[in-house]
Amino acid sequence: MFKLYKSEYNPSNLTGQVGGGIGNDLLSGYIGELFYHVAVPPSGIDITAYQYRKVFVYNGHDTSSTYTRVWIDSLEHTDQISIANSATLSDLSVSSTGAPTAVSGWVLPTNYAEGTYLGTLAPNAYTGFWIRQSLSGINNPDPYATFRIYVGGIV
Repeated sequence: MFKLYKSEYNPSNLTGQVGGGIGNDLLSGYIGELFYHVAVPPSGIDITAYQYRKVFVYNGHDTSSTYTRVWIDSLEHTDQISIANSATLSDLSVSSTGAPTAVSGWVLPTNYAEGTYLGTLAPNAYTGFWIRQSLSGINNPDPYATFRIYVGGIV
């Protein structure tokens, strides 16, 4: 089975660094567990601002997973969430609102065929990807885009 882990730096605010290597905490799926709760865009922001988080996919199968992909499903607000591959296993951003260095190609894949390609994961191997949440236009009482993260491959 695939497991999703938080990165070693996953701040509970908008100022701490984000990313780095794989952390020890599994994602359990609770809303607000990954992103910091933001009721309105940061002060002085009149254009689109983003909040970034890095997630790791761990292959817990006994065999390799080929053609491994990650995608988003059941997205409540399609203009708020996108994903991209990590540049390296330890890439990071100096703040949760700063784009991670060398990470590009932000997309919103909604099924396996469109999924962001993670490659082949050997047993007990892992790789990272980034999730970007738009902070512009967020209003209470609905500040989050709820969504599901799916991982699939041939094992």
